Amino acid sequence: MAYRKLTEPERAERRQADRDRLEQAARALLSSEGWQRWVRVRSTNGLSRYSFHNQLLIAMQCPDATYVAGFRAFLELNRCVRKGERGIRILAPMSVRTRDNGAARRHGKDDDEQAKRTVFRAVAVFDVSQTEALPGTNPSYWSHHLSRSRVTRTPTC
Repeated sequence: MAYRKLTEPERAERRQADRDRLEQAARALLSSEGWQRWVRVRSTNGLSRYSFHNQLLIAMQCPDATYVAGFRAFLELNRCVRKGERGIRILAPMSVRTRDNGAARRHGKDDDEQAKRTVFRAVAVFDVSQTEALPGTNPSYWSHHLSRSRVTRTPTC
């Protein structure tokens, strides 16, 4: 499957939508219900490894989330995301090298010493309620543990 490269206006529109979503999640904290929802999401297993902002995004998009991970992480846990499930969009850091057109090499700096900066991009993660065990595989610890917990409910994400 070939992906079409986004144009600059499309990328700017996506970035603005991500900023708006994050601002909306932060505003939700001002209400009692929004704060309780965030505390409920924060207290569940598997979400403490995410940043505060990503926890807000998860709480806003999927209030009943119990264990959130990426597509490939669930494959390693012998679980597969069900077809048609919508991902929970969070922001993931990504290090990129800045382009300086060879100036660093001319001054004796190697590739490891070139300036790097961190940018964030939107990625999709899924709640365990959006997954099912892979057929014909032995479930890993997490798959077994999560299947006994609150995973049997209908996802609201």
